[in-house]
Amino acid sequence: MNKETATLSDLQEVEWTQSVGTIVTGLSLVVGSALLLYFSKFWLSDSPLMMARALMSLALVVGVGVTGLGVFRFIKARSVSSVAYPCPYCNAECRLANAPTDNFVCEGCSRTVHFLDGEPVEVVEVTCSACRSAHKVCISASRYICDKCNRPVNLPFLKDDHSEQEFDQGGLTQNYDVLLFGYDHRKENELAFKLQNVMMVNLAETKRLLHAVTPESPLVVGNLLAERKADSIKRQLQELGATVSTRASAAVAGRPA
Repeated sequence: MNKETATLSDLQEVEWTQSVGTIVTGLSLVVGSALLLYFSKFWLSDSPLMMARALMSLALVVGVGVTGLGVFRFIKARSVSSVAYPCPYCNAECRLANAPTDNFVCEGCSRTVHFLDGEPVEVVEVTCSACRSAHKVCISASRYICDKCNRPVNLPFLKDDHSEQEFDQGGLTQNYDVLLFGYDHRKENELAFKLQNVMMVNLAETKRLLHAVTPESPLVVGNLLAERKADSIKRQLQELGATVSTRASAAVAGRPA
């Protein structure tokens, strides 16, 4: 699994969660110590009472200190330094915990910004041949679905890669489509994140497509794929509880259906 660069909001959320836990622990010590300190005079005689009061007073001081530490961490989390990085898809300014060298998800468009060997993967603009909508796609993508008409978009930067797969010694090769017929709703989020990267669409669009899936109207996750690639995607989705199958593509590799 690829590592991901932490966003500022993720970092702050972790720090705030931990600081709230510290505050609750400190307040529990303060309240518990104060109650024991008050009621101990009814339970204990003089000598044990003095010792108990000393211990409860110490616990009270510790509780106040722990509470103060939690409050300090909570306030400090708001001033954590961050690095601004423009999203190559929507141009939103992403606030990151440090200079990105690994993948991260843009909070503006929910798409994954990809990195390879610490360097950002180039993003280019492509046009859907069906509805003429423009889209930005990273060049590491092997497939992209149009957000407007839900049809595969031709990726010109794949032509050279596909040229070696279009022909073999005996003629044209057979490619395959991957179809998703249903899924385990308990694993919807995990499946959506996987499909987001496979289909190169944003998370909101991925979930919309998932919710429309029926056995009679399956989601085409990939088409015109080499057999090995189609089987790999099928296996990954099945591991997440999805009902998936492959079929021979209606068109020959390199030719539109």
